This record gives sequence, C-alpha cells and structure tokens, in this order.
Amino acid sequence: MSRLLKMKDIFANTISRIDFIDGMIRIELVTLSPSLDSIEGGGDGQGASIKVRYALYMPLGGFMRSALTQEKFIQEMVSRGILLTPAAPSQAAEDSTSPVSPDFI
Repeated sequence: MSRLLKMKDIFANTISRIDFIDGMIRIELVTLSPSLDSIEGGGDGQGASIKVRYALYMPLGGFMRSALTQEKFIQEMVSRGILLTPAAPSQAAEDSTSPVSPDFI
C-alpha cells in the first residue's frame, strides 16, 4: 500500500540571496510586506520590508539541473509571448537613456 505524501505549498516574492556553503547551495526565499505608510495611503509605496521566510538547501548538481529547468521554462514563456526576451546586460547598458550626473563620472 503506497502512502500519499501531502505536499506543502510555499510562497515567496523572490530570492534574496544564494550561497555555496559546505558543498550545498543555500537559497533564501523572501516575502515583501508593504510599509505602514503605504497601507494607510500616506507613503509612496516604495517602503516594502523584506523578510527571509525560508532557506532552501540543494546539492550542487540539483541546483544546476533546476537552473536549466528554469531557463527552459523562461524560453517557453517567451515563445508564447507571456514574457519579453530579457536584454543582455551589455545591451541594456548601451540602450540606457538615463542621464548621468557629471559628479559620478
């Protein structure tokens, strides 16, 4: 008789950090919470606080396979028109039209 395992769903807004520690990959999953000012309508909405909720540990091989799986999924979403093709970092820097202050050159 097989047992059914109950899968637990975990929500995270993003990954805040990835580390390689003692042969394992550690991924911090975070949630974003609005600040009190943005909830009450008095803020600019930029005051979200970040809270680390979970740490996911994976062996290096599993991490590499998951990265390939995510890349394939992104390519599929782009081909369906759900996501735009991400710009390469060097291309994004060349396309930038934001002014640069002479104080920072």
